[in-house]
Amino acid sequence: MKSQPASTLRYATVLLLGLFCIQLTEYFLSGFSQFRTLNFLENSLFLVAILIISSFFRSIIKRIFYAVFVFVLLVEGFYFLTFGAPFSSSAVFIAFDTSPTEVQEFFSYNYSHKLAVYFLIVLTITISMWSFFKNTAFTVFKRNILFFISVLAIVFLTSIRQQNFPFIFVKGALQYLQIYTLLDADSSNKKGNFTNLVYESNSEELLCVVIVGESTSRAHFGLYNYERSTTPKLASIKNELIKYNDVISGQTYIIGSLTRALSFDNNSKKGNNIIQLLNAAVYKTFWISNQTPVGLYETLVTKIAKTSDNLFFSNTIPNTGAYPFDEILFPTFEQALNHSANKKVIFVHLMGAHGNYKLRYPPEFQHFYDKNANSKQAIVNHYDNAVVYTDYMIYEIIQRVKKQKVKSIVLYFSDHGEEVYDSIDFAGHTPSQLISKNMLEIPFLLWQSKEYKQEKLLEMDTSRKYVLDDLSHSIADLCGVNALEVHPSKSIFSSHFQETHRIVLDTFNFDRRFY
Repeated sequence: MKSQPASTLRYATVLLLGLFCIQLTEYFLSGFSQFRTLNFLENSLFLVAILIISSFFRSIIKRIFYAVFVFVLLVEGFYFLTFGAPFSSSAVFIAFDTSPTEVQEFFSYNYSHKLAVYFLIVLTITISMWSFFKNTAFTVFKRNILFFISVLAIVFLTSIRQQNFPFIFVKGALQYLQIYTLLDADSSNKKGNFTNLVYESNSEELLCVVIVGESTSRAHFGLYNYERSTTPKLASIKNELIKYNDVISGQTYIIGSLTRALSFDNNSKKGNNIIQLLNAAVYKTFWISNQTPVGLYETLVTKIAKTSDNLFFSNTIPNTGAYPFDEILFPTFEQALNHSANKKVIFVHLMGAHGNYKLRYPPEFQHFYDKNANSKQAIVNHYDNAVVYTDYMIYEIIQRVKKQKVKSIVLYFSDHGEEVYDSIDFAGHTPSQLISKNMLEIPFLLWQSKEYKQEKLLEMDTSRKYVLDDLSHSIADLCGVNALEVHPSKSIFSSHFQETHRIVLDTFNFDRRFY
């Protein structure tokens, strides 16, 4: 019995050495990182904590604890090696709103030999460590002392606590649940809770189309002086378009971006989104989407979409392997255009340039191809082809609206941007502070019919600094709807517009960081 403490210490030392070997593997595959070093310290404390807690239980419970720890190592390592960033609460939002098809595409797109090597080494080391974890035991006194020390360390070392996967996951899940509950209550409230609502007469005819793009970077959009002609269709009607040059998204992922862009006050317990406001102003509203309506839970964007009068999703089976091309929306869009209502707002949600890029366009839109291109250039080519297809979609929608010969407008924006090896050695977007400006800078275009221009004069200062968080106020302005909750100072089209600090990812000033 006297030899047990020494044996316990030896086993614990071996476990920590195994964890250190995994950390060295990360350094070898990706280079030194300060936050990953902090994460190693946190994981060491976490390992000691579960070692002590599991010692109270039988072998099967020990296996569960250990499996959870290995899972944490794999997820954190995968996230870091893929995005170069720590796991965050935003990643929890994305996980909860991701469909099986998106998961399949995500892993096929992000697979690399580096990840395969990492997973193989981690599994080899952790399987070897299992016998040491299983045999570790503590006297009651030593167990209580070590447990007390572990808890104190995790509670008081804030910088390390923020690296703890269970802490981040629970925090993100609670935030998701809070927003989910709020939007769920709103989804059955078609007209919201607005004060002093004012709008134009119901007899006034107006057609407004809002095209919601996906993962489209301003840096790869031909109209914004990209070296490649990725927007030839829109270039042919550029004199009809108002091109805003300094619009950004407040988030780098769809849920965070669109739930804010379509809502009036992100901190209000009332809810209130732009579709509810338009419903209350006697508009007939439509939401037409080429994205799946559900993820692990019903997607937060769908919660907002459900407040529309008419809801259509082209892909309601999330495990079909791939999404249809965006043109599948045209028949439903035509039906909405021909609806008898005088006042209509049609939201068209595209798949756009969502990764995996090569799945986002038909073969005839493969404008950029080089059989000798390396892997990175091939990805750039696929992305640019996806933008060419988005250009076609926007152009076709505008042409179909033109044929209606009514007072009308078409607004296009992307939910967020995308990095495609322009500023950093990375393709995609990541919900962390380790981002590039291309993940936030987006195209923002407005087309107006001659009837609309004659009756409503908009402020067309295309250099205004604007963040998508305030989009609802701009759409309300376009549609001539006002209420106490609508602020002209937040409309990019208003003469009362006031620039504000553009805080992105809830943490930093975009202009100070990048300019």
